[in-house]
Amino acid sequence: MTEKRNLIIAVGLSAVLIAVIAGALALQSWVLPNTDIVDLLPDNAQGEMVGEPAPDFGFTGEQGHFLLLSDYIGTPVVLNFWASWCPPCRMEKPHFQQAFEQYGNDVKFILLNVDEPIEVARAYMDEEGFTFPVYFDETHAGASTFGVTGVPETFFIDADGVISSRFLGAVDLQTISHAIDEMLE
Repeated sequence: MTEKRNLIIAVGLSAVLIAVIAGALALQSWVLPNTDIVDLLPDNAQGEMVGEPAPDFGFTGEQGHFLLLSDYIGTPVVLNFWASWCPPCRMEKPHFQQAFEQYGNDVKFILLNVDEPIEVARAYMDEEGFTFPVYFDETHAGASTFGVTGVPETFFIDADGVISSRFLGAVDLQTISHAIDEMLE
Protein backbone atom coordinates (compact mmCIF):
# COMPACT_ATOMS: atom_id res chain seq x y z
CA MET A 1 0.00 0.00 0.00
CA THR A 2 2.85 2.39 0.81
CA GLU A 3 4.45 1.82 -2.60
CA LYS A 4 1.16 2.58 -4.35
CA ARG A 5 0.74 5.73 -2.27
CA ASN A 6 4.31 6.87 -3.08
CA LEU A 7 3.71 6.21 -6.77
CA ILE A 8 0.50 8.28 -6.73
CA ILE A 9 2.32 11.14 -4.96
CA ALA A 10 5.22 11.00 -7.44
CA VAL A 11 2.87 11.05 -10.44
CA GLY A 12 0.88 13.91 -8.91
CA LEU A 13 4.00 15.98 -8.22
CA SER A 14 5.27 15.32 -11.74
CA ALA A 15 1.95 16.49 -13.19
CA VAL A 16 2.08 19.67 -11.09
CA LEU A 17 5.67 20.34 -12.18
CA ILE A 18 4.79 19.87 -15.85
CA ALA A 19 1.79 22.19 -15.46
CA VAL A 20 3.96 24.88 -13.80
CA ILE A 21 6.57 24.68 -16.57
CA ALA A 22 3.92 24.79 -19.30
CA GLY A 23 2.26 27.75 -17.60
CA ALA A 24 5.55 29.62 -17.32
CA LEU A 25 6.31 29.08 -21.00
CA ALA A 26 2.81 30.18 -21.99
CA LEU A 27 3.09 33.29 -19.81
CA GLN A 28 6.50 34.14 -21.29
CA SER A 29 5.17 33.92 -24.85
CA TRP A 30 2.13 36.00 -23.89
CA VAL A 31 4.07 38.67 -21.97
CA LEU A 32 7.06 38.82 -24.32
CA PRO A 33 5.79 37.76 -27.75
CA ASN A 34 8.35 37.81 -30.56
CA THR A 35 11.03 39.10 -28.22
CA ASP A 36 14.62 38.12 -28.77
CA ILE A 37 16.73 37.94 -25.61
CA VAL A 38 19.05 40.57 -27.14
CA ASP A 39 16.10 42.99 -27.13
CA LEU A 40 16.00 42.68 -23.35
CA LEU A 41 19.60 43.82 -22.91
CA PRO A 42 20.43 47.42 -22.02
CA ASP A 43 20.46 49.69 -25.07
CA ASN A 44 24.24 49.98 -25.05
CA ALA A 45 25.01 46.24 -24.67
CA GLN A 46 25.26 45.60 -28.39
CA GLY A 47 26.58 49.05 -29.20
CA GLU A 48 29.33 49.04 -26.60
CA MET A 49 32.68 49.53 -28.36
CA VAL A 50 31.05 50.08 -31.77
CA GLY A 51 32.76 53.00 -33.53
CA GLU A 52 35.88 52.63 -31.40
CA PRO A 53 39.26 51.27 -32.49
CA ALA A 54 39.52 47.55 -31.80
CA PRO A 55 41.89 46.96 -28.90
CA ASP A 56 44.94 44.87 -29.75
CA PHE A 57 45.70 41.50 -28.16
CA GLY A 58 47.67 38.36 -28.91
CA PHE A 59 46.37 34.89 -29.72
CA THR A 60 47.59 31.56 -31.03
CA GLY A 61 47.25 30.45 -34.64
CA GLU A 62 46.40 26.97 -35.90
CA GLN A 63 50.07 26.00 -36.19
CA GLY A 64 50.90 27.33 -32.72
CA HIS A 65 52.33 30.67 -33.86
CA PHE A 66 51.65 33.91 -31.99
CA LEU A 67 49.56 36.57 -33.76
CA LEU A 68 48.24 40.04 -32.96
CA LEU A 69 44.86 41.40 -33.99
CA SER A 70 46.71 44.51 -35.25
CA ASP A 71 48.47 42.28 -37.81
CA TYR A 72 45.22 42.45 -39.81
CA ILE A 73 44.76 46.23 -40.04
CA GLY A 74 44.02 46.91 -43.70
CA THR A 75 41.66 43.93 -43.96
CA PRO A 76 38.13 43.69 -42.53
CA VAL A 77 37.95 41.14 -39.70
CA VAL A 78 35.17 38.96 -38.33
CA LEU A 79 36.17 38.19 -34.73
CA ASN A 80 34.08 35.48 -33.08
CA PHE A 81 34.59 34.15 -29.54
CA TRP A 82 33.28 30.59 -29.19
CA ALA A 83 33.66 27.15 -27.60
CA SER A 84 32.61 23.72 -28.86
CA TRP A 85 30.72 22.94 -25.61
CA CYS A 86 28.43 25.93 -26.22
CA PRO A 87 25.16 24.98 -28.01
CA PRO A 88 24.57 28.46 -29.55
CA CYS A 89 28.20 28.43 -30.79
CA ARG A 90 27.64 25.06 -32.42
CA MET A 91 24.43 26.37 -34.04
CA GLU A 92 26.18 29.34 -35.63
CA LYS A 93 29.32 27.58 -36.92
CA PRO A 94 27.69 26.31 -40.17
CA HIS A 95 26.72 29.94 -40.89
CA PHE A 96 30.33 31.01 -40.38
CA GLN A 97 31.42 28.22 -42.72
CA GLN A 98 29.06 29.52 -45.43
CA ALA A 99 30.22 33.11 -44.88
CA PHE A 100 33.86 32.00 -45.00
CA GLU A 101 33.23 30.28 -48.32
CA GLN A 102 31.53 33.41 -49.68
CA TYR A 103 33.73 36.17 -48.23
CA GLY A 104 36.98 34.40 -47.27
CA ASN A 105 39.03 36.24 -49.91
CA ASP A 106 37.82 39.69 -48.80
CA VAL A 107 37.59 39.34 -45.03
CA LYS A 108 39.80 37.73 -42.37
CA PHE A 109 37.81 35.32 -40.20
CA ILE A 110 39.26 34.99 -36.71
CA LEU A 111 37.13 32.43 -34.92
CA LEU A 112 38.74 32.46 -31.51
CA ASN A 113 38.20 29.42 -29.34
CA VAL A 114 38.10 30.03 -25.58
CA ASP A 115 37.69 27.94 -22.44
CA GLU A 116 38.77 24.54 -23.71
CA PRO A 117 41.88 22.59 -24.70
CA ILE A 118 43.12 23.14 -28.25
CA GLU A 119 42.79 19.41 -29.01
CA VAL A 120 39.08 19.49 -28.16
CA ALA A 121 38.43 22.44 -30.48
CA ARG A 122 40.42 20.84 -33.30
CA ALA A 123 38.56 17.55 -32.89
CA TYR A 124 35.23 19.40 -33.11
CA MET A 125 36.34 21.25 -36.26
CA ASP A 126 37.49 18.00 -37.90
CA GLU A 127 34.34 16.15 -36.86
CA GLU A 128 32.11 18.83 -38.39
CA GLY A 129 34.25 19.28 -41.52
CA PHE A 130 34.69 23.04 -41.10
CA THR A 131 37.42 24.56 -43.23
CA PHE A 132 37.64 28.06 -41.79
CA PRO A 133 40.76 28.69 -39.72
CA VAL A 134 40.44 28.45 -35.96
CA TYR A 135 42.51 30.41 -33.48
CA PHE A 136 42.95 30.08 -29.74
CA ASP A 137 42.61 32.54 -26.87
CA GLU A 138 44.58 30.38 -24.44
CA THR A 139 45.30 33.18 -21.97
CA HIS A 140 41.86 34.82 -22.30
CA ALA A 141 43.64 37.99 -23.44
CA GLY A 142 41.14 38.56 -26.25
CA ALA A 143 38.04 37.80 -24.21
CA SER A 144 39.27 40.04 -21.41
CA THR A 145 40.33 42.87 -23.73
CA PHE A 146 36.98 42.84 -25.55
CA GLY A 147 34.93 42.45 -22.35
CA VAL A 148 33.49 39.11 -23.41
CA THR A 149 31.60 37.53 -20.53
CA GLY A 150 29.99 34.67 -22.44
CA VAL A 151 30.12 32.92 -25.77
CA PRO A 152 29.32 33.31 -28.54
CA GLU A 153 30.08 36.94 -29.16
CA THR A 154 31.04 38.43 -32.53
CA PHE A 155 32.73 41.67 -33.52
CA PHE A 156 33.01 43.03 -37.05
CA ILE A 157 36.11 45.20 -37.46
CA ASP A 158 36.58 47.32 -40.58
CA ALA A 159 39.83 47.65 -42.55
CA ASP A 160 40.78 50.72 -40.50
CA GLY A 161 40.62 48.65 -37.31
CA VAL A 162 37.37 50.20 -36.06
CA ILE A 163 34.60 48.02 -34.60
CA SER A 164 31.64 48.42 -36.95
CA SER A 165 29.22 46.08 -35.16
CA ARG A 166 28.96 43.72 -32.22
CA PHE A 167 26.59 40.83 -31.59
CA LEU A 168 25.94 39.04 -28.32
CA GLY A 169 24.78 35.47 -28.80
CA ALA A 170 24.53 33.33 -31.90
CA VAL A 171 24.36 34.94 -35.33
CA ASP A 172 22.95 33.57 -38.56
CA LEU A 173 24.21 33.84 -42.13
CA GLN A 174 21.99 36.83 -42.91
CA THR A 175 23.40 38.78 -39.95
CA ILE A 176 26.98 37.86 -40.80
CA SER A 177 26.53 38.74 -44.48
CA HIS A 178 24.86 42.06 -43.69
CA ALA A 179 27.62 43.08 -41.29
CA ILE A 180 30.33 42.07 -43.77
CA ASP A 181 28.60 43.89 -46.65
CA GLU A 182 28.48 47.04 -44.51
CA MET A 183 32.24 46.77 -43.84
CA LEU A 184 33.00 46.25 -47.54
CA GLU A 185 30.96 49.26 -48.76
